[in-house]
Amino acid sequence: MKRPTQAPEHFSPKAKGAEEPPCSQAADADLGLRVSDILDALPFYVLLLDEHHQILQANSAVREHLGLDPEAIVGKYCPTVIHGIDEPCGLDEPWYACPLEEAVRKGKAVEREALDRASGRWIRSVVYPTASLTPDGGRIYFHTVSDITDAKRAEDQLRASREQLASFLAISNLSGKKRERAWHARSMTSSVRP
Repeated sequence: MKRPTQAPEHFSPKAKGAEEPPCSQAADADLGLRVSDILDALPFYVLLLDEHHQILQANSAVREHLGLDPEAIVGKYCPTVIHGIDEPCGLDEPWYACPLEEAVRKGKAVEREALDRASGRWIRSVVYPTASLTPDGGRIYFHTVSDITDAKRAEDQLRASREQLASFLAISNLSGKKRERAWHARSMTSSVRP
């Protein structure tokens, strides 16, 4: 596997000979922009990776979560640092939610949602290919991971509420004796109690 030895602070936006976009590396330097300042402003986990899973940069949220200095993360193999494994994550492995392999293969953004069984939290993992290149010409990927547990729980509660409402509507439309309606109402309320 070919891997750069260190992550540059400014990345080359295009291959040699290609026209530079308006917001180029030179423009970034003129504005005093640093990639790390922008990444550190984001509250969710952000990694810049190459196509070989090498970490080029990690934002402060990642560093704080792992309790590691940049030197212990940058230049390292992502599955080892983040997941404690030595190979890329397959679909049947604990961290199957990592979409880097698919994003590299397809050349477009890939998003996955998954339940982290160890923590019981839902995550959204997204990898975006960028136009930026490593010094050796490999594509750089912008990888974000965010906790979506609260949104998933809200979806589940909304779904349960809709099902409950549908059941109540069905009860109200029942023809027959009051006892039959009361029995259905009791069975429904007992099923929604914690």
